[in-house]
Amino acid sequence: MPRTHPRLGGLSGRYRDALESAAAGRWAARLWSGDASLWPGDGGAVKNRLGWLEMEPLWRDGLAGLRDFAAAMRKTAAHCVWLGMGGSSVAAQVFAGEGDGRLDLRVVDTTRPEVVAAVREEVDWSRALVVAAGKSGATLETDCLLRFFAAQKPAALAAITDAGSALHKTALASNFARIFLNPSAVGGRFAPLTWMGLLPAALLGMDVDKLLAEARTAMNECRADGVRRRNPGLELGVALGVCAQNGCDKLIVERAPPLQKLFPYIAQLVAESTGKDGKGLLPLLEDGPALTAAGCCAVRNGAPGGKNAMPAVWREGGGGGGELFTWQFAVAVAGAVMKINPFNEPDVARSKILTGEMLGQGAPREADSPGQIAAFTAAAGEDRYLALLNFLPPDDALQKFADGLRRRAARHGCYFTVCDGPRYLHSTGQLHKGGGAGGAFVVLSGEPAADVAVPDAGFTFGDVNRAQAFADARALRERGRRVLHLHLNTPGEMHALAALAEK
Repeated sequence: MPRTHPRLGGLSGRYRDALESAAAGRWAARLWSGDASLWPGDGGAVKNRLGWLEMEPLWRDGLAGLRDFAAAMRKTAAHCVWLGMGGSSVAAQVFAGEGDGRLDLRVVDTTRPEVVAAVREEVDWSRALVVAAGKSGATLETDCLLRFFAAQKPAALAAITDAGSALHKTALASNFARIFLNPSAVGGRFAPLTWMGLLPAALLGMDVDKLLAEARTAMNECRADGVRRRNPGLELGVALGVCAQNGCDKLIVERAPPLQKLFPYIAQLVAESTGKDGKGLLPLLEDGPALTAAGCCAVRNGAPGGKNAMPAVWREGGGGGGELFTWQFAVAVAGAVMKINPFNEPDVARSKILTGEMLGQGAPREADSPGQIAAFTAAAGEDRYLALLNFLPPDDALQKFADGLRRRAARHGCYFTVCDGPRYLHSTGQLHKGGGAGGAFVVLSGEPAADVAVPDAGFTFGDVNRAQAFADARALRERGRRVLHLHLNTPGEMHALAALAEK
């Protein structure tokens, strides 16, 4: 069973007071009853995001069909190409590599033409299942990817979406092999225990019954009042909220199993849920000295030896399903402590709007000069963190550039993180624009060596990728963030850029 052990150093008294207040206010019971008054904002909208607390009907009525479909696909398909963004792909991303290895699961949540083209060439489409996942079905990236990969004539197409969505209508009209309808009252980042996570788990051959048994155990524990009986989600959430409210706004997750595997999900859930109204927790995957650094709250695997004066939360194994639910419950509680609505994402739309405008009129191709790197990073000591927002495909030169930026940030006492675009636009991008001021951002984009057209769209994947990078750079500047946007005209420029960063 999952266990939470907060040891918050100088914040221990405030943590105990907050936990006792939450217990006296019956927060756990109110959360389970759907009491939207725990959080500010539109109560009706909040209640429409609490469906993740009531998953038993979905599991009871749909698991048999899920198992039958997964078993049939595992007999005939060698590949599963998973298309989705943010909460529609993060569970598949976390589970990839698990199971018995019989099925090759590839999560495609990018608009880089090189990556899209590589998947096209590497997959045997006569033995491929393509899954399009999205709550609204109107996400630009997923729509483009579905157009492209459906044109490869895969053996089967499936969809996960809400009833009546654009994707639902497309799947019906195109005779998809299977359509899984998700509960409409579950937001994307709270969806890993819906079909968004259970389908990839079943396709990979994971033990879905075990995953759900772990989740049920965590659910039962999270019903406790938090004083007479311990509640791991309530304790973790109160600890996160107290840390965020008292200057410990960097959530350091230990770089070790099992937290390392879960980090993509933890990062999205925490950043998008807490990063708003000028507040927020910045998730970072670190080890060593960062786990006890000032201004941070560490989440560790088990209790380290000796006394810990800095805020830390020790997690003891609850299994994958248990951890997924406990973290969901915790961020809901943290939102109540921080007096924010953890279920909305008010600052995500601006980049989407600007992307659409730039696609219509043509995104710029001129950005900042690489010669500004030294001056830009020299000011990093004044920032809470430095983030590389990368829209390029991975290679050695890119890694050297990121390593050079990390060392520059460290010299100035600044934390560093890498966020891959466009994926981050649907997760940590909310924190970048809506969280506390102080982040500095290096946006990195470039022209592709060879572009790929989006079928029947009038534009290419390169057009979309470029527009997304320039749109987010503009949206960040509109919010008063420090931004250095580097746009490469040829792939060869990456080596020169890496050399600049290493100086």
